[in-house]
Amino acid sequence: MAEDFEEAIREYLRKSEEFRLALEVRLPPQEPSGDAHDPQESVWDSSETKRFLAVVTHLDTTTGDEQGCIFVFNLRSKRSNAAPNTYLLEHVFPILGHFSISMAQPRRSTINLSSPPDLSKIQPRTEIALTVNPGHDLHNDSPLSLLTRDTVQLRAVLKECKRLRELSIANNPDVLPPYLWVLAYTHSEEPAILSPVPSDLRQLQQQPHEHLSAASAGQPGDDIFDISLLREEWIKQKVHDLHASARNKIRLGTFNVNGKLPSQDLSPWVRGRVDQKPSIPSLKNVSPLSMGEVVKSSGEYFNDAPGEKTDRASTASSVTAFSTSSATTTASTATLQTSGTTTQVDDTNSGKPENSTSASDTSAPPSYLSDDRRPAIPDPDILVLAFQELDLSTEALLYSTKTTREEAWCAAALAGLGEKAVQYEKLASKQLVGMLLVLVVRKPLKSCFGDVKATSVGAGILGLMGNKGGTAIRLTFTPPATPDAPVPQPIILTFVNAHLAAFDEMFERRNADFQDLSKRLQFDSGIPVQDSPTEEDGYPLVTVPLSVYQTDALFWLGDLNYRINLSDADVRVLLAEASEPQGLRALLNYDQLGLAIRTKKAFANFVEAAIHHPPHNHTVTRSLEFTNVGKIPCAYRFVAISIGAPVHPEWLHIEPLTGLLLPGEKKTVSLTAVLDNSVVGRLNSGVARLDDTLILHTLLGKDHFVSITAQYKRTCFATSLNRLVRLTGPVRSADKMKLLPEEQALNAPREIMRLVNWLMSNATDIPGLFLLPGDQELVAEIRECLDTGAEFGPHAEEDGPRMAVAFATCLLEFLDTLPESVIPLNLHARCAQATDREQAFQLLDELPGASVNVWISVTAFLHFISQQAHSASDSPTSDAGQLARVFASVLLRDDLTTSTPVSPVGKRKFVGYFVG
Repeated sequence: MAEDFEEAIREYLRKSEEFRLALEVRLPPQEPSGDAHDPQESVWDSSETKRFLAVVTHLDTTTGDEQGCIFVFNLRSKRSNAAPNTYLLEHVFPILGHFSISMAQPRRSTINLSSPPDLSKIQPRTEIALTVNPGHDLHNDSPLSLLTRDTVQLRAVLKECKRLRELSIANNPDVLPPYLWVLAYTHSEEPAILSPVPSDLRQLQQQPHEHLSAASAGQPGDDIFDISLLREEWIKQKVHDLHASARNKIRLGTFNVNGKLPSQDLSPWVRGRVDQKPSIPSLKNVSPLSMGEVVKSSGEYFNDAPGEKTDRASTASSVTAFSTSSATTTASTATLQTSGTTTQVDDTNSGKPENSTSASDTSAPPSYLSDDRRPAIPDPDILVLAFQELDLSTEALLYSTKTTREEAWCAAALAGLGEKAVQYEKLASKQLVGMLLVLVVRKPLKSCFGDVKATSVGAGILGLMGNKGGTAIRLTFTPPATPDAPVPQPIILTFVNAHLAAFDEMFERRNADFQDLSKRLQFDSGIPVQDSPTEEDGYPLVTVPLSVYQTDALFWLGDLNYRINLSDADVRVLLAEASEPQGLRALLNYDQLGLAIRTKKAFANFVEAAIHHPPHNHTVTRSLEFTNVGKIPCAYRFVAISIGAPVHPEWLHIEPLTGLLLPGEKKTVSLTAVLDNSVVGRLNSGVARLDDTLILHTLLGKDHFVSITAQYKRTCFATSLNRLVRLTGPVRSADKMKLLPEEQALNAPREIMRLVNWLMSNATDIPGLFLLPGDQELVAEIRECLDTGAEFGPHAEEDGPRMAVAFATCLLEFLDTLPESVIPLNLHARCAQATDREQAFQLLDELPGASVNVWISVTAFLHFISQQAHSASDSPTSDAGQLARVFASVLLRDDLTTSTPVSPVGKRKFVGYFVG
């Protein structure tokens, strides 16, 4: 019977829950037995009293917390051999707070869960009385009495329950989590679509298909559950489309004041500068249920001149973060929101208070406008200012409640608005010792804001002192009604001001501070937990806590203290070159915030705004059009051929993967071939023709099969050196040719030798070689010749410098796309530590043969052209230092996944021993 129950509960639970173990129990008799030592056998013989106690766990994907519950099932036995047993869920007990299971034997004292009993002394057939004590009013459950004889399994249940309770206390020491996942089992009615509480933004970043049941061809999964989910997503999108008109201009600023009172003009900071780069686009298309796309331009919602519009650039990214992290400033601003709008924060400190980031503005002009064409920055609707280290006194660390410094800085900020200060009014503020968050709004809009909530937590000494931590403000903005939106949809905005751990070596502590603040910063929703008791004034004793992520848009700013992960000497060298594309790229590669995002240690749901030009798009897109020819709504999803297999090949992107169509409605699905270096590397060694079948499953219907065919042209780019030297010819002619034996391999790839030989013959005196970007059309022509083995066109020698720069760019791109850099990663540290030419040359002995020959070929050419520059002061060619800087980034490519990077300056010195 236990095995039958375990199989049934595994099928009953959703994929987000896990069954741990079960215990067979009985309900106690209603009338006590006359002899306490003689348990009533009828209790154990009757199926009416049989119950199963199951321990079920749930992993919260947004916080990583494991939560546990006790489920108690009632057995409804089968009436025939053909009818299965039925198990009905009667009780759910979340394992948290003061939850306990107490035990007793007749005429024995109660044993509490907090002190594990010695069950080894209990006889195998001894009856044990259990009492499950909820210890809280989360679901208004009363204690439940049960009986059991299985002491072995009881011991395992007690151990697991104790572990889950201690884990709950450690994760949520001050509040009772809502355990919303339990509602799927305890409530039969469908959840309200228009909930007063927005969904967690971290969950909204996940695509709908990630939440669907496991399915594959011939195994449709839980179609009823999937239809419910897709229908809800469809309704959310329709609500978004109806209420996607609210717009705000928000200006953000963060300033570590170092314990000082204001003593300078703050107008460049709070009013913005005309020469600012684009910053925060308007909060367009935001609704509690939306994940809409970005429009290419957006107008301001409120303006003194009716109908006036301000166009501004935006990029198609749904979540954005930006960090300013350098040797002199660590203030940062990041944004997470549902609408598909983006945030780009200018980190220029010119003309602003020391150690402050410039106030970011929703209405800055497009970056492609020259300075003399940029219009004046429109006034913001909301001005959000975050201060850190407002008070560094010892008294302040004891949670001083003085507001003198807050008043001084608020007055200085309003004064910085100049003659327009009379148009603004402070709406809310929240201070925690040295951290102050202030919201200032335009007076005509004050009535549009409501439901203002504030919170703060410390993250400093012992996690209690206020020297580090965060403050947060949450509010609702309801735009005025318009003819297009007579019932405007309210928008919930949340702002966090954080001050994370300092010092270069505290990278992991900063990440931990972020995770801690993400969990502990909570607002009182005022929404009572179901059936929870209330105080005399009617206010509920237990309310649903609101995370800072349960909002439409989250703005996270402050002194995050992330640094450039390099030594001071390296930073100074790279800063001197930051105006050049290579220097800026090298500097950003070592940004600790970028590392935290890539490794998902912090700000995992944030994406840093692009700072350089986007890569070229070689993508190919085709589309499918679906039409619902039936008379009822139809939901669909793409499924895999088998459970666990990918839904589509790695080179293909499908958008969207799920959907719902009304009768007669059409839907277009895009199929895009997306190739990065890793995918290209695998395709280069596989089949050239890519045939696959997509499986489109209509929920509660049949599967449809979509055949796709793609022709892939192999390329020498993103192909390993070991494979290139074993090819018998150009990569395009190697479809049916076997690789050469290793002992017959070439000394170096023919493609690199062709590029170096051409440059040696035609480009030794070309100015800007390897320093200027080449024409991409010419680079594409050169690549095609390398892949096919064709001769370079006759105009290659005739086009002079333009063609030479294209060849140089092609060589750099070739080296940069190699699966592994020419110098393997395990040798980078030793290369950077080489102190002279002799040590550098000795390290070449440890390189693979192909790598050695490539290194010698490339650096010999670089040495030749650098010697020309050295021998003639008026030579236009590049010098050794410039060449070493450029080629170090491709010959010793950075590992962007490590928190202990190798010095880029040391790498340059190593390359310089061969070039100079």
